[in-house]
Amino acid sequence: MKSIFPIAVFLVFSGFVVVAAESVVIKTVFVDDEQGNPAEAGLLAGKKLLAEMKGVDLKLVLIAESFEGKEAKEKLLEGLGSVLPKDKLFGLSTYGSFVRNSVGDGDRVSLLGIGGDLTVQSALQTELGVAKLTMDTAEAEIKTKLLQAGQTLVGKNSVAAPNRFDILLADAHSPKNGFLVCGILEKLGKDALILGGSANKNPGQNHVYYRGVRYEDAAMLLTLTGPFQVVMAGRFANQGETVVQTAEEATTTAVKNVKGTPFGMIAFSCAGRKSKLDDLDAELNAIQKRFAEQPIFGCFCAGEVGPHDSTVETCDTKCCGSGWYLMLAILFPQR
Repeated sequence: MKSIFPIAVFLVFSGFVVVAAESVVIKTVFVDDEQGNPAEAGLLAGKKLLAEMKGVDLKLVLIAESFEGKEAKEKLLEGLGSVLPKDKLFGLSTYGSFVRNSVGDGDRVSLLGIGGDLTVQSALQTELGVAKLTMDTAEAEIKTKLLQAGQTLVGKNSVAAPNRFDILLADAHSPKNGFLVCGILEKLGKDALILGGSANKNPGQNHVYYRGVRYEDAAMLLTLTGPFQVVMAGRFANQGETVVQTAEEATTTAVKNVKGTPFGMIAFSCAGRKSKLDDLDAELNAIQKRFAEQPIFGCFCAGEVGPHDSTVETCDTKCCGSGWYLMLAILFPQR
């Protein structure tokens, strides 16, 4: 029997899916390509992840990469797919990524591996029709297309609305991502737990990766169910002095609602927040200050999805799509 019981506490939202008592395994790795060989970097990252998983069957691999140009990205995917199951590879092109104790924004790939007793469903929507449209001239058209895309994505994954934790990755930067999330919520309801980020919006960088294949003008929804609970937090900041402060606040608020030892954290932070940092490590250090031991996987995006910050905006749903946010989720065992 499966059930979820959402609880709202300030900027935190909790839910759990009861399936079994077995563990979920979360591991992270990263590779900085110092040799100018994206394929080899992908191969090395894949091997490192398999070693970290120690034989646990991979159910999902999230890719956050910041290589320049389509050719390099294709070579990276080729390397990853040579050692990892391509049908488990999902991700996006970013402005940089971070794992525990390491952050970077050059030719870098970070991987999150999730395995154990959980189920992952995936849905892809191609040809969104908004990549070349701007909000200044085509807002109504963008809204219509992304609302429909969000609704279609939900229909492709067969898990009932109360029994799912969703990760949304899209070529739809802020504020476009808000419409996409609204479309999803129209089908799942206002209490749905959704985390995610938008791909780098720069020309030639706006890619998402679905089952090991590169797409532009596309979005995907990954639906996770299993023996875990999820606590989420989201905080807004667009000034240098508040980026670090809000990162620590969001993490602190989420950690307070974790029961037991966490499996790990997934985080999506805004590239705008990153640009306000004098020290690239500062936001990660603030997160680690309150989340001290378990794996962390994060990246810098062009729009974020997760709990809204009630101090800066009003929203009648738990989650939204916006910008200038740090959105994070901590997964921990079902009690």
